[in-house]
Amino acid sequence: MARPSKPAQLISIEHKSHRTKKELAHRKEQEAKTLSGHVIKEAAEVKGDALAHKIFQTTKKMLKAIGKDDILYGAVINRYCKISAEVCRLESTRQTAEQTLEEIRESRSDYEDVKEYAEAIKDYTMLILSIDKDLKAKRQQLFAIEKESCMTISSALRSIPKQPETKTNALREALGV
Repeated sequence: MARPSKPAQLISIEHKSHRTKKELAHRKEQEAKTLSGHVIKEAAEVKGDALAHKIFQTTKKMLKAIGKDDILYGAVINRYCKISAEVCRLESTRQTAEQTLEEIRESRSDYEDVKEYAEAIKDYTMLILSIDKDLKAKRQQLFAIEKESCMTISSALRSIPKQPETKTNALREALGV
């Protein structure tokens, strides 16, 4: 699989390109056309969730640093922030369940009936497994969003022609040469 094209800004920073100034200018102009020019907006549901809001602010700052804080990515980024907050909460719930399970194991002597003790252990183990299942699904969603977001940005860069369009000679066109 071919490597995605580098953005014009990165090419000019590296000072290692075979492209002419005209080609770089054309590339920069075409890259600018792939964005709407409007800044990302935070969804109301993300604003209302303190953790998702914090993740959104961090993500927006990173996207701004690379010049991709465009509204075209807004829906994906808002969804990413919401799911990230859900993952953090699930991880916290899982940690609490593990602590409770450990407390049950330490207080083994408090249980008179082995069956009651085994049932308590089983219940918390099943809860942890259920949380792990939910975490796995959410993490897969996050990975898919991250992958797609990167591919979307890369695909926008790949869609830019590497060579500027050459102007045709009117005389040659008239002569059919």
